[in-house]
Amino acid sequence: MRNYKFTIFTPVYNGARFFERVLNSLKNSTYKNFEWIIINDGSTDNSDEIIKKAIKELDWDIKYINYKENRGKHIRWNEAVRLGTGDLWLPIDCDDAFVPHALEFYNTKWNEYANDKEIYGVDTLCMYSTNKEVVGTLYPFEGIKTTYLELKHKYHVTGEKWGIVRLSYLKEVLFPELPGPFFTGPILWNTLGMKYKIVTFNEKLRIYYIEPTSLCHTRIIKRDTVDMFIYYHKWLFKHFGWYIFRTDPKGFFNIVNLNNHYLAWHYIMHLLKIKTAQK
Repeated sequence: MRNYKFTIFTPVYNGARFFERVLNSLKNSTYKNFEWIIINDGSTDNSDEIIKKAIKELDWDIKYINYKENRGKHIRWNEAVRLGTGDLWLPIDCDDAFVPHALEFYNTKWNEYANDKEIYGVDTLCMYSTNKEVVGTLYPFEGIKTTYLELKHKYHVTGEKWGIVRLSYLKEVLFPELPGPFFTGPILWNTLGMKYKIVTFNEKLRIYYIEPTSLCHTRIIKRDTVDMFIYYHKWLFKHFGWYIFRTDPKGFFNIVNLNNHYLAWHYIMHLLKIKTAQK
C-alpha cells in the first residue's frame, strides 16, 4: 500500500483559544506523512504567539504564514492550495479536531480509488463534540460515487461533512477572490462535480465544535457576505438551475426564497450605506 502525502490546511483568525485542538489531533494521528500549512489571517489576538510557540517544538513539515491584514478564509485557502505539494488536500480549522485514525482511513481508501481519474476525493462524516452524534444525515450508501449536487438534491443529505480532495484537481478550481470573510464551499464542490465524482463513507472522523464566535453562528450580517451569496446563487442557477428544479423542486424554491432574502438585505444595506447589520 502506498503512503500518500497529505497537505493539511489550517486557516486561523483569532483562534488562539482553540489552536490546541487541531495541534493535538495531528500529534495523536496514527498517520504522519503530511505537510501542514497554517495561515494566520490578520488575527488581533495572540494567535501568532501561540502558533510560533507550538510549531517551534515540532520537527514536522510546516509552512506558517502570518499576515497583518485580514483578507478572508477563501483567499488564504487559494494561497495554501497553490503552495501545497501533497497528493491529497485536507482542510481542518483551528477550532475543530479529528480522531487519531482519520488520515490512516483516508489513505487506505485512496489506495482503492487513486487510479480512478473520475474520482476527485473521499468524503466522510462529522460528529458533534458534545454527544458524538452525526452532524446532519448519513450518506445513502457506503462507497457511493456521486456529486455534491446529487447528495444535496437527490439524496437530501444535510449537515457538515469532511473529506480529502485530489490536490492536482483542486489547483485548477479556486475560490472567486471577492472581498469578505469567506466564500461558500459548494462553489468548489459543484465545479469539481461537473467533471468528477466523490466517494462517500459513513465514518465519523471529524469532531465538530459549535462556537458562538464562528462565522456560521454569528448574528452579524455583512454586506460582503450578502453579495457573495447573491453571486453564488446566480452562478448556481446558471449552471445547475434546471437540474435542481427537475430533481428537487422544493429545494429549488428554497434557494429562490433564500436568494430573495439576500437581495432584500443587499438593497437595504446599500440604501442605508451600512456594511454590517444585526440579523
